[in-house]
Amino acid sequence: MEELDFENFPAKNGFPGIPVKAWIRFPNCAELVDGEVYAWTAKAVEVTWKDGPVTYRTWVWSSAVTPAGKE
Repeated sequence: MEELDFENFPAKNGFPGIPVKAWIRFPNCAELVDGEVYAWTAKAVEVTWKDGPVTYRTWVWSSAVTPAGKE
């Protein structure tokens, strides 16, 4: 996660999670998911989302995220 440059762009945390729509990239496709944000930097956002009973979490660039209801 070197490209996130946490040394110069420290992560901030917020609770409760902020509802968002986020584009998540997979090897064969991209998917728009309903998720929540609990951490972010000036350049990136950590998105948490569920697919059935499984919860996933990953960092994406901030341009891939929109607050829920504003898409």
